[in-house]
Amino acid sequence: IEFLKGFHGMIQCDSYAAYGCIEDVILICCLAHARRKFFDAVPKGRQKRIRLLDINSEQALDEPISTEEDENLLPSAIAVLQGTFDKELSPEDRKAKRLEEETPIWDEFWSWIDTLDPSGGSKLEKAVKYALNHKESLMNYLLNGRCEISNNSAERKAKVYATGRKNF
Repeated sequence: IEFLKGFHGMIQCDSYAAYGCIEDVILICCLAHARRKFFDAVPKGRQKRIRLLDINSEQALDEPISTEEDENLLPSAIAVLQGTFDKELSPEDRKAKRLEEETPIWDEFWSWIDTLDPSGGSKLEKAVKYALNHKESLMNYLLNGRCEISNNSAERKAKVYATGRKNF
């Protein structure tokens, strides 16, 4: 983290605690990490019927897939964690579209979270705690249309080197 000393701006990252020690930055937590925690809370039998494209997928998810198109996806409340991918829009237009379309979904998501009372130590409790602990940084991508909703692309590229290093 020392290499970021003096940096001011936004940092797209996972929830590594050391990033929280950096002064004068806005953290943009990866929505895919949060979504994955909710996926892990789904019973194993149902997981096999759910498609979740992420860092471990062989293909990238270029656009969010709505639950109307595929009933084997996670519940619609989790769909917000897929975000808007509109690459063709300017950053300003993407921000405006996100604020218009995704803010109400976030409100619904947080209301849904408030209705949950997961049992202690369960995977659902861990997912809920993760989301609540990172609420602000999960939503910070709404501040700037240049921000990505996930760092999966970077992780997917780095995974090749990490795997290769391990195998060598």
